[in-house]
Amino acid sequence: MIMNLLMKRVFFTVVMLLFPSWSSLSNAQPCLRYEPAVVQLLGQVVLRTFPGPPDYESIRRGDRAETQALLKLDQAICVLGDPKDEINSEAERDQRLVTLVPPSGMNLANYAGAQVRVEGPLFHAHTAHHHTSLLLRVTRITRVGGPRAKKPGIDPSR
Repeated sequence: MIMNLLMKRVFFTVVMLLFPSWSSLSNAQPCLRYEPAVVQLLGQVVLRTFPGPPDYESIRRGDRAETQALLKLDQAICVLGDPKDEINSEAERDQRLVTLVPPSGMNLANYAGAQVRVEGPLFHAHTAHHHTSLLLRVTRITRVGGPRAKKPGIDPSR
């Protein structure tokens, strides 16, 4: 019996040394889903300027500047692909930046640098205007306490 217990411990230790990522599986967040599912994410709003039309390559060479609001997550997220959806078929892993797509009349520049909770459906990039793999249609955005949330990333209350 002692030998059996010792062998189990040795086996477990070897497995954890060979596959260290397995030890964190119990702490892993489940992958999110694309629209129509609504998600809540926590993070910091940052503004970034990208080259736009006509060539989407260089502002210095004449492309129009496009400033977009991004949500910078401290905790990476993953999203399951939907093979039946042409736009959202691609799964994504280890994503830390999400482009925020505001409704008409909402100015996300007012949230630049703020720690926020954002709610809305996710969709995958599919045009030259999309500079991150994931985008979120903002249905609600609220500032959260302090300069940094306790645990940015996926909102555990959701």
